[in-house]
Amino acid sequence: MPRAKVFMVGLSAVDRDFLVKLTTSGTRPARMIMRARVLLELDENCGPVADRAVIADRVGASENTVAQFDPAVAAELRDRLVGSRRRLVRAIWDRGVARGELRPDTDPEAAIDLVFGPAMYRLVAGHAPLDDAAADAIIDAALRGLAL
Repeated sequence: MPRAKVFMVGLSAVDRDFLVKLTTSGTRPARMIMRARVLLELDENCGPVADRAVIADRVGASENTVAQFDPAVAAELRDRLVGSRRRLVRAIWDRGVARGELRPDTDPEAAIDLVFGPAMYRLVAGHAPLDDAAADAIIDAALRGLAL
């Protein structure tokens, strides 16, 4: 029996055309194509939406990947994964400010975004690898601007 839907995706014609073109032409990162395919499958403007397992099978993804488009699941993932890491970095930030190593006049949330943002961009855009050396370079560059 299909699971009740707790989320909706309604794409405009322009958005749908963009996603179709993204999945069928040019060279894009596989992750980007897969997400576009999931969004196309979840579009309620094109008729009834299949169960997560069916969509996952159609696009070659896991059910967990499809579930990430559910706002409740996305919120839990944000809290458990992103939130826990942000809380850890916030504690490190607060210690650095207390020791006089980091700028106390900088918004801590903005500083954390400066650390995570470039790494996330690399993962989403796929233009460059995010290996240990790249992560170190990103953090070094951010901290140079945030240090006293």
